Amino acid sequence: MRSFIYDTLILRLTPRWYAEVLKRVPEGAAVLDVGIGTAGALLANADLVKCKRLRITGIDIDERHNAQGEQYAPPPIVTS
Repeated sequence: MRSFIYDTLILRLTPRWYAEVLKRVPEGAAVLDVGIGTAGALLANADLVKCKRLRITGIDIDERHNAQGEQYAPPPIVTS
């Protein structure tokens, strides 16, 4: 339920912010996303991540968010 609430309320805002950050990251870089939530913002920008060949590692304090993120974006897109 918490993941649903997160995705419903927070995910409306974060994909654009995430995209702006990813545009500034050098091609081929490794990125640590602390507080990745359910990885929804990452998934919304998956094409940019793949195009730039980024390696994303995400972690969240909520284990349920980590599990949800791994389900939505399995490695190699996201690792935790």
